[in-house]
Amino acid sequence: MLAPVIVMLSVGFAAGVCLAAASRFFNVERDWRLDAIASCLSGANCGACGYPGCASFAAAVVKGEVPVNACPGANAAAVEKMAAVMGTEAPAPAEKRAVVLCGGGRKASDRYEYRGPKDCAAMSALMGGVKNCSFGCVGGGSCALVCPTGAINMSESGLPDISAELCIGCGLCVSECPRCLITLKGADERVSVLCSSRDKGPETRKYCSSGCIGCGICVKVCPEGAIAVDDFLASIDSSLCTSCGKCVEKCPVSAISFLKIR
Repeated sequence: MLAPVIVMLSVGFAAGVCLAAASRFFNVERDWRLDAIASCLSGANCGACGYPGCASFAAAVVKGEVPVNACPGANAAAVEKMAAVMGTEAPAPAEKRAVVLCGGGRKASDRYEYRGPKDCAAMSALMGGVKNCSFGCVGGGSCALVCPTGAINMSESGLPDISAELCIGCGLCVSECPRCLITLKGADERVSVLCSSRDKGPETRKYCSSGCIGCGICVKVCPEGAIAVDDFLASIDSSLCTSCGKCVEKCPVSAISFLKIR
């Protein structure tokens, strides 16, 4: 009875020795840079870099497929750390943050009382939208649901409130908005028109107290010629704007505002 036990123990011991030898012989060392790069990232796995997650992005950086500043959510400090790991110079991060181009919300009147699901696409499709403004935010909060960092909350104003500190500029909210009211802006874009209505001024006044009426006052007071009005909506050329704030001060409906990008 003892012989079979001894044989089994011998076979098990021999198999263990073979497995240990094989694991040592075939072992592939994991590149330490993979974990070092991944530790510099937010871990949101938002996919804005074009890769399915932060680990995939880290692998692409190590392989030299993308530069260290290709992650929209990586700030200057994170880019510097990744550059140090890769032994390269740290390029400037492409930092951008989401901005809602609408100042309406509860300032804009409703066409009817909506009782359906809180989904912006559904709310926009039903009879042209819940708001009398066919260009503005409907307040469904779909952007908040897709935000991977919890940077977006629906405020009492009826508009998305985007935290400049938490937003990583992934752009998922931009893609989610059915009315294309969210855009990504860089740190140099400090002033913006927070309206997207292209209705005539008198019509806009009927349904929204903060909608752009295309009066052109901002155009007249801008010392740099950075503002133009097209289709009753003002727009600002960020390459010319010096953020002097004169347009913000003079806008009669407060449709122009300073932005907090960082």
